[in-house]
Amino acid sequence: MMHKITAYPGIRKIWYADCKKLPTLLMPRSMAGELPFIAASFIPVKFHGNALLETECLTDANGKSTTATITFNSLADIPLNRRLAFLVQTAGGEYRLVGTRERRYPVVSYTESSGTPDGEAACRTYKITHKDIDSAFRVLV
Repeated sequence: MMHKITAYPGIRKIWYADCKKLPTLLMPRSMAGELPFIAASFIPVKFHGNALLETECLTDANGKSTTATITFNSLADIPLNRRLAFLVQTAGGEYRLVGTRERRYPVVSYTESSGTPDGEAACRTYKITHKDIDSAFRVLV
């Protein structure tokens, strides 16, 4: 069994889009060595502090699976009732896609803080998790 964790600290930008607006078969094309191009309209997410993308790859007798997790703090109200994909620009300028048009869709969860009496604003800490054969693969935009 092989286990590998890769972290992408210093995320520059995060966007989201409805999965149904993405082209089909992006993940298989990426796994075949292609660098897929995406022209879908993504909605930017303003976040504060540091955002992190982390991938955990596990290969065993059952095959390969990758879990991608994006964590960030934001005042944004990301819709939870839609199937969303997330696009992340890394500190190195790469674009990585978490989620595709096809199933398995990312799970969006958050915790909410009410702020502090000394004036620190309330915010949400979002955690987007996606598990599939390959997740957070590189794309062109």
